[in-house]
Amino acid sequence: MKLKKIAGILLLSICIATGCESHKPSAGTASPDGTDTATTVNVTDGDNGNHPADATPQASTRDDGSQQSPEGHVGTVEAENQGRLQSSQLMFGYLDSAGSRILAADPEGTQQTPREPFTQAVIAPGELTEIRFAKHQTRTEQDTGRQTRYNFANDEGDMYLLPSPVTPADPDDGVVLAHKDAFAGHQFLQVEHAEGSLPQEAAARIEQAKGLNIQSQGLIGQIAPDVQLGIVRYAQGSGNPLASLVLITPDQLLFRDFEGTDDPNSTWRVDDGGQMDPQLFHVLFVTRSGPGYTLGYEWWGAEGSNLAVLQQDGGEFRVVQEGGRYTAPM
Repeated sequence: MKLKKIAGILLLSICIATGCESHKPSAGTASPDGTDTATTVNVTDGDNGNHPADATPQASTRDDGSQQSPEGHVGTVEAENQGRLQSSQLMFGYLDSAGSRILAADPEGTQQTPREPFTQAVIAPGELTEIRFAKHQTRTEQDTGRQTRYNFANDEGDMYLLPSPVTPADPDDGVVLAHKDAFAGHQFLQVEHAEGSLPQEAAARIEQAKGLNIQSQGLIGQIAPDVQLGIVRYAQGSGNPLASLVLITPDQLLFRDFEGTDDPNSTWRVDDGGQMDPQLFHVLFVTRSGPGYTLGYEWWGAEGSNLAVLQQDGGEFRVVQEGGRYTAPM
């Protein structure tokens, strides 16, 4: 009996010294101090970078039980960025009377991008057409300073040719010139001219979002079955007059705000009489892509038009490109 006790003590001493396999904690089990002893590297967006250099993220499991590769989040980011427009990819122009040529409208000479990359044009209402750079046209002595089809032959700018004449909805509407792949990933949506008032429910959503009462409002365009474009002017408080161009979707409101002046005759534009007339806004195109909605529009005034391309950036619009044409008198 004494020999057995001595043998047991010796065996226990050997295990303590060398470590018995049966005493190692298995992966995922807790050690006596309550910490997890499993050596799993978790790579997340908040990763502090202290994981081993050769560590690779493991496939995660979706709610439906299927496996998702670690590159899944990268693919999502790429999808969201696909179709993101840059200002250098776009330029504005206008058609000649025959609808067969385009002249780039850059009266201030602000567009520094080489012209040859512009190979497509968006002609209202949202028709993407191939174009070809022809030449730079110099100003003639007969130039009236107007960027219109009536002064096309005398204005200075870069000329582009269309493969065949086009018939736009309005021959005086502006044109958006684009690089070859600028609209890759964009779906052009059907746009119809609209008149009348915004739906009551939409007006209420706008007032709630802005915390302001609407003084006047109106429809500009109907996009697809459930998206509208409108213009609203808010009741003026102590500050400057405020108006918004707003794209109304079932679950979002996207605004572009216009702050006016205290001049009642030229509040936003020269000789506008302090009015925000929906009929002076023409939709050039609307698309959907990874970032969301993109809107091209022209805003007519007493002396000319302002053109802009806006793209959704999260819950708001960002200005991609702006320009203008001096047209008065037509």
